[in-house]
Amino acid sequence: MTDPEQTLRRLALSDDRLVAALLSQTDAEFGGGSRDAQVRALCRLAALIASHGTCAFYQAVIDSALAAGASVEEVIGVLLAVAATVGSARVVAAAPLVARAVGFDVDDAFDGDQADRLR
Repeated sequence: MTDPEQTLRRLALSDDRLVAALLSQTDAEFGGGSRDAQVRALCRLAALIASHGTCAFYQAVIDSALAAGASVEEVIGVLLAVAATVGSARVVAAAPLVARAVGFDVDDAFDGDQADRLR
């Protein structure tokens, strides 16, 4: 769909066909270059942080972002960028999920000695 106003109207009216088509689209169907895929994946990560997603969803979204060319720093940047909007509880809850998805071991941070050093 190329008409932005018409797209917003249809979404506002909860057009079932449009919503179903959007939910079933893959990155390949969106078109655009790898930068577009990267931006979409990072936007999905921001939405996931806000909606309190599961570990499996974090892994899938972050894998998609990294495969599209995003760096680990950009992934972490999304977490930091949404902090003021979603609040500290969401960011703190998301941090270990993001860390695991990018391959960092954060479990030792929960040990008493390590936690004291972080304060």
